[in-house]
Amino acid sequence: MENVERELTLLPAGVKAYLPEKSRQKRKLINRLFDLAHRADFSELDLPTIDYYDSITRGVSDFLAARTYQFSDGKGERLALRPDATAQVAKILSGRLKKENLPGRYCYCCRSFRDFDLRRGEAREFQQFGAEILGRDGFEADRDLLIFMFEMLECCGLEKYIVDLGHVGVYQGLISELDLEPRLERKIRKCIHRKNQTELAEAIASSDLDDDRKEALVSLPLLYGGEEVFDEANKIQNQSKKTDQALLYLEKIYHELAQAGLSEAISVDLGVVRDLDYYTGLVFEALVPGTGKPVVGGGRYDELYSSYGVVMPATGLALEVERILKDDD
Repeated sequence: MENVERELTLLPAGVKAYLPEKSRQKRKLINRLFDLAHRADFSELDLPTIDYYDSITRGVSDFLAARTYQFSDGKGERLALRPDATAQVAKILSGRLKKENLPGRYCYCCRSFRDFDLRRGEAREFQQFGAEILGRDGFEADRDLLIFMFEMLECCGLEKYIVDLGHVGVYQGLISELDLEPRLERKIRKCIHRKNQTELAEAIASSDLDDDRKEALVSLPLLYGGEEVFDEANKIQNQSKKTDQALLYLEKIYHELAQAGLSEAISVDLGVVRDLDYYTGLVFEALVPGTGKPVVGGGRYDELYSSYGVVMPATGLALEVERILKDDD
């Protein structure tokens, strides 16, 4: 009988419950983040958990759409649990605000749901604090968002962390004009991001890329560190205008942050390409010793809003609330 009762109290893999003390810590953290965001002129959004499957997945990759929890209501409508807050924000704001009223700063805290492979420690349900800057393209908005991210990390009480700074244009330039099968392209991108040299070499060997492109792609996961990375990147330069422009932009951002005294907390990493397809420019991740996964991730996604009929430059980030909390249970 005791075994039966124990089984009735178990939670599915990939979800968590928080008891009073941890819940208080979590609420205090979220309140501090909202206070910080409000002082920085971010307007708060409250997002629904349930949405229409076809519209909310319009702004995400086929890979993520296939891992979105979906169901039908009593009327036969195809609904979904939110898989990605950024895409939902784009959908909601595009449909409810006139284009001239869209530019601004927005923040939110919500849960998202993904049917991921649990063997890698992925969560089925996770809570994020998001911040987005709309209507401003280029350098100043990216810089402002990064500065705000450092303020968020300080607000969380984190003393040791490193921010990996990259640009998807470096990778995109190297594979541009190549007719890669989507599954192969995703595998190459995943291997680069996870710095899996063995699987990356195998994936590239099976492609019909020329030797120069193969060598450049294999080198991407190895190009990380401080300012010296920009000198070491000569092996991937002059192969694509997009790659060269991305490197120049990334170096400009790095020097701006260095002037603000943040260089010790930054690692330039040309292998940071992120696993969401809508990123178009600068990308970054914040890592904390002992967490194993990024506590903050984000970047620029200038083409996402076009999925919902609006041309709107945008940059944003998401802080993983539950990865910030110390896991005492």
